[in-house]
Amino acid sequence: MRVFDTFAREYSFWIEHVNPPRYHEMLDSFLPEDINLALDAGCGPGQLALYLANRARNVIAVDLSSAMIGVARERQARLGKANIGFLVTDLNHASLEPATFDFIGSDCVLHDTPLKVTLPTLRTLLRPGGRMVIRDLVTSKPSKNQSPLWQLLWTLKRIPRYARDFGLQNTVRLVSFEVNPAWLRQRCRSERTTPETFRAAYSRLLPGCTFADYGWAIGVFWEAPAVQ
Repeated sequence: MRVFDTFAREYSFWIEHVNPPRYHEMLDSFLPEDINLALDAGCGPGQLALYLANRARNVIAVDLSSAMIGVARERQARLGKANIGFLVTDLNHASLEPATFDFIGSDCVLHDTPLKVTLPTLRTLLRPGGRMVIRDLVTSKPSKNQSPLWQLLWTLKRIPRYARDFGLQNTVRLVSFEVNPAWLRQRCRSERTTPETFRAAYSRLLPGCTFADYGWAIGVFWEAPAVQ
């Protein structure tokens, strides 16, 4: 989303601190042994793409925000991960060859896309026998999630943990980002569903998928049918 262009660098700092590494642990349990080509669907500042670069020979990372891609490329250069190619484009209109990816990953992105379009698109990009892991946000109270006051109260509740885990200076920066009006509007617009609705939608669009519950998010695991 182009709204992310306005705060890409601060978002990158925030996500590095508040996004638990459990997604990587979840990935490791389901990654194919041999990955020639992997896709990071909605790469943001490149956190997942950089991780996949350690396991895949080639990674393509797609995001709609040019500023996010810019931050991701800076991190790529610092870490020397030359096997990542970045594309600034809408995921549902990207010029990607069908049935070419051994692995597709996406982390906390697809709730901002039309799921009935995005999941079939990703499904067609996966080669037979390829694997997909998606983690996305859920909420037991969708109406509260759309309230700026509720979002602000949630930030206040997290301040003691931020201070304990990250120190005072980083806490100030994290909280300043969370109360940024543009980020607040984005959080309130996010189409988070209940866990029950989430599971029903993914079960319908990715038949045979399995789930892992993380409370605030759900992980989805799916393997494309092999050619008979």
